[in-house]
Amino acid sequence: FDHVHVDLRCPLPANNGYTYVLPGIDRFMCWPKAVPLKVIAASTIANKLIKHWVLNFIVFFVITTDKGAQFKSRLFQQLTEML
Repeated sequence: FDHVHVDLRCPLPANNGYTYVLPGIDRFMCWPKAVPLKVIAASTIANKLIKHWVLNFIVFFVITTDKGAQFKSRLFQQLTEML
């Protein structure tokens, strides 16, 4: 897991309050993971990325995104620098 693609899909039909999804896939192994979200704030995206990707798998070196506002935030930039 050294190159991961993440995106943000919204809005979806609500299910238990979740209306967004953060899909991700490892570029080499093609391992998919989708994380349901209620809020699409940069802090939520960063938290879910750490909780569902970094802590479950490993630190990755490249993150490819759709360059949405959540991925351009200062918080997300600091997160990628730490990884």
